[in-house]
Amino acid sequence: MMVRLNYRFTTPVDVWARYIGRSVDRPLDREFWRTQPETVIGVTPYGSPPKTFTYSETLDLDPGDHYVDCATSGYAEEVPDTFWYVELWVNGEYLGKEICGRDRIVRFSFTVGAPLPWWEQPVPVLGVPLWVLLTLCGGVAGIVVVSAVVAEQERRRATSARR
Repeated sequence: MMVRLNYRFTTPVDVWARYIGRSVDRPLDREFWRTQPETVIGVTPYGSPPKTFTYSETLDLDPGDHYVDCATSGYAEEVPDTFWYVELWVNGEYLGKEICGRDRIVRFSFTVGAPLPWWEQPVPVLGVPLWVLLTLCGGVAGIVVVSAVVAEQERRRATSARR
């Protein structure tokens, strides 16, 4: 499933140039810019704060649980005045804001929705979920309706396969 990730890194205090990194579904190393150069998404320039770095990407992820590790090459705690904040949105949903750095790698967790179970998917002929049909029709009548719907689906598949 296509997933849109939007990152915003900000600092009110750090004047130094910094590597900005992120890793999806893989731990980010403390010195990611050396050990995992493919995780570097940008470099901020030397200069007076405040500074902001934004980055967006669209990834094709399987349904299920995922995470993004984020950090900068600055320090969140070990060296004064080099911390950054990171914020993350996944498909427009705001996941939060955390202080990050090489000594404080932030992990955001999220779930990519799975397709609906078969009983909740709309039946193409009628446009309603199967469980609704069974509830409305009930008993033998429900079985007859479902059988007719399945037969119609099979007929359409066979027809389209011949084309």
